[in-house]
Amino acid sequence: RALVGSAALGALAGVALLLAAGEDLFSDLAPFLVLASLALLLAQGPVLRALRARDLHDSPQLLLGAVFFAAVYGAYFGAALGVLLLAVLGVASRAEYGLANAVKTSLSFVINLLAAGLFAVLAPVAWGAAGVLAVASLVGGYAGGRAARRVPVPVLRGATAVLGLAAVVSLLS
Repeated sequence: RALVGSAALGALAGVALLLAAGEDLFSDLAPFLVLASLALLLAQGPVLRALRARDLHDSPQLLLGAVFFAAVYGAYFGAALGVLLLAVLGVASRAEYGLANAVKTSLSFVINLLAAGLFAVLAPVAWGAAGVLAVASLVGGYAGGRAARRVPVPVLRGATAVLGLAAVVSLLS
């Protein structure tokens, strides 16, 4: 429940930031936001060891704060939110990858639902594209959750890294 509250507050802040900052800043930041998420996921091992050495691992405050900032990012940008949430949950909690993936999906749902609802009321929306994205997200979330339980963690991380790098390349071109 606390993670959902933190995610909801972060989503509100992300929506406010996007509405205040405008499209130009968003376009400029997009590839670097995905790259930062990917870097955190790939650096999870060393970051986790550093946090454990400082007795910060599994800190509720760290987890709540990290989820809040991930939600700000998710409502502001959206792309690769799952990568960022997996990295955050892997670094700031003791959750195994399968559980972290389930929590990631739930938090992503809350963040995206809140952001989409607010944008629908506060900003112009391309409803055709939004509908396609909604259906694809639901199907992908369901299929991804089922696949994540069957695929070994190193394969999942590798696939996530490849897809994240492809997204960065696409955004930079």
